[in-house]
Amino acid sequence: MKRKEFLAFFSALPPLILNACKKDEALYLPSITTIVKGKVIDENNRPVEGWGFSFGGYTGSYPPTSTFREDTKTDKDGSYFYSVGIPQTTVRLEYGPVGFINQGALDSTKTRLYNLFFEKDGKYIPYTGSPYLITGETNIFNFQIRKR
Repeated sequence: MKRKEFLAFFSALPPLILNACKKDEALYLPSITTIVKGKVIDENNRPVEGWGFSFGGYTGSYPPTSTFREDTKTDKDGSYFYSVGIPQTTVRLEYGPVGFINQGALDSTKTRLYNLFFEKDGKYIPYTGSPYLITGETNIFNFQIRKR
């Protein structure tokens, strides 16, 4: 390849690369770090290990496309923690407890033995759905499980 052809070829690349990036520029906007943490205890105020949580986000397109997904479970102290950079393309968040996790899978037999309660204003009330998350802040959600 001659020098002129070589330079002509490479001088055309930057505009091509920029045009390709513009199509997906929303994917590269800065994310908002959001923290979700809390603790799960039993009816005797003892920590519950192995209770799973799921946290995810979706675009507003149809069908919705996942922008992130994080799963975790409580440790031996009953605590769980997320620190997630939520992409700017996220318009819907889903967060919530899923039940006991055994070797990475939901243990529905064990989970069905308990009712779940959510701490609100210092009291545990029956859990009826995911609490409201505030992006860019630390969200603390505590739960209690009680045998049926």
